This record gives sequence, C-alpha cells and structure tokens, in this order.
Amino acid sequence: MKRVEGSAGVALIECTSPVRNKWRIRWDIQKNGDGLVSYMEEEFDSKPTPENIEKSLFENDMDISKSELVKISELLGYNWSEFEMRFNDGYNTRLGANPYMQLMEVVREQHLTTTDISDAVALRVPATFFSFAELCKRGKQVAKGVVFRYGGKTWRVVQAHTPVDIYPPSFETAALYVKIESKHAGTIDDPIPYEQGMAFEQGKYYSQYGVVYICILTTETGYPNDLKDLPTIVTPV
Repeated sequence: MKRVEGSAGVALIECTSPVRNKWRIRWDIQKNGDGLVSYMEEEFDSKPTPENIEKSLFENDMDISKSELVKISELLGYNWSEFEMRFNDGYNTRLGANPYMQLMEVVREQHLTTTDISDAVALRVPATFFSFAELCKRGKQVAKGVVFRYGGKTWRVVQAHTPVDIYPPSFETAALYVKIESKHAGTIDDPIPYEQGMAFEQGKYYSQYGVVYICILTTETGYPNDLKDLPTIVTPV
C-alpha cells in the first residue's frame, strides 16, 4: 500500500492484468496542483473481497470513508448491506483472535474520552487513536480536544460536534479540526511544510512540492491556494 501521484479522474478500481488477475483499489484522492492528484493505492492478486479490503486497510493502519467504501462496493458488484456485513465480520473475526487488536481497541476507547493529550504524545502514538471513519460510523458527539487519525495524519477536534464523513478534515472544516504537526523553525534549513488554509508569518520560510518560499506578508487567515499562486504573500527562494 502506498500513496501514488497521477492524473485527475483516476479509476477507484482497476483490473491491471486480466491474465494474471491483478487488481488495484484507490481512495483518498487529493488534489496536488497542476492537474495532478495523489491517492492511496493497494494491489491485490485476485478480485478483492470485502474481507481482503478490510484486512489490508487495518494492517496498514489506513482510513477510508464510508462514501468511498460504498463506491468501491458498487464497482465490485456488491450491494452495500452485504459488503458492509462482510467487511465488519472480517474485522470482528480478526479482533477475536488477536490480543494486540483487543488491547488497541481498549486504548482507543480510553483516548476517545481524553481531551488533554499533548501534541507531542499524539504524534508519537498515532495508532492509539480511532480513525475519522470510525468516529463517523459511531454517529456520536465528540468532545473538543479529542485526537483522531485521518489521511495518515493526526488531528484534534476544536469544536464539539458529531462527525460526518462528507465533511472530513480539510481547509473547509478548519473550524472543526486542526492538524497536529511537528514543530518547524521556519528557517531556510527547516521550512514549514505548507498546506492550503495555513496562515503566514512574514520572514518565515515555507515549502511545497520541493520548492522553498519566503513569506513577505503576514496573514491572519489562510487561502485555498498553492504557494505558487500567492505571489503577493510568498516568493520562491
């Protein structure tokens, strides 16, 4: 399982070799700029079943939304109720036979009611938190300060609410979630990795797509743009 860069419009499911029965499933498609996207991709040695997909996602500690699973189930020829039942049964079967999974389930339940975990601890032990998909599946209100996983990153709830999978952590939901990140000095040797929605501080260095920029204007809010499209705020070094 890996994150791959490709063209927009990539298929969620593809049989890459009918002769060898090789299949690929893709999800978490994100725009990278210049018409390119990145996405998670997993290859299977046969047409994947709900159990195969669940096992692969769990073993790689990956998150996937219900809406993405619904699309994948349809493309594989399943009705959603059958796919969901087999997906959940696969998890429960492995949970019952794996003491480590059982321990992690207990720890995650405890962390779901803990709101004062430091950023440093959260970054060290991301696997001990529930995924965003799991929070959505539960359909219950989550308190401010709770930590969770999404898109291979660690996040914190900034406003108590009930998560919905069509509104995942992003620039548009900055009022609900904040990403927990390692601290960077903002120097030319240690630039701040930029993401859309991030506010700027004059004199600090930011990086995106392998290019380093220096900020020439402080802002109080962020923008839904890449650094190359913000010439009045940053300039390439």
